[in-house]
Amino acid sequence: GGVLRDPGQALPAYKEDEVSKSAREVQEHYDSVVAILGAFREENREWDTRPEVASSVLIHHQSLLRNKRLLLAYQNLRLERIKAFRWKCGRLPRATQDKLSPPERDFVKSYERILNSYQKQCRVDLTVGFFPPGENLLKVRVT
Repeated sequence: GGVLRDPGQALPAYKEDEVSKSAREVQEHYDSVVAILGAFREENREWDTRPEVASSVLIHHQSLLRNKRLLLAYQNLRLERIKAFRWKCGRLPRATQDKLSPPERDFVKSYERILNSYQKQCRVDLTVGFFPPGENLLKVRVT
């Protein structure tokens, strides 16, 4: 609830440096796996004769997968917050838009375009009356 009420708190600034660092680490681990496997193939030996090579490949590969999972989780969390903010509060305020990365800005534009197109086709504003009324009673006036 309360997180989406304050636009300044809804979405922290995109962590470009951390994301870039993690992406570089993914590439470095990938390059290490390729180099290790290339050198191992040249030796023309069996895996069981060089368990340290298998272990090294496994460690680099698992590190690569971990970083990718973290990057995807970070991006997914941000996109879910952007969508939730859009549905609860309408268009993103300028202060929040300034915190988006360029791909996130593209996402918001596409999301808005798709949502607006769908609402026009259905002739209904899906963002109005997002929460049900507090009472289930109707007042009927008879004249």
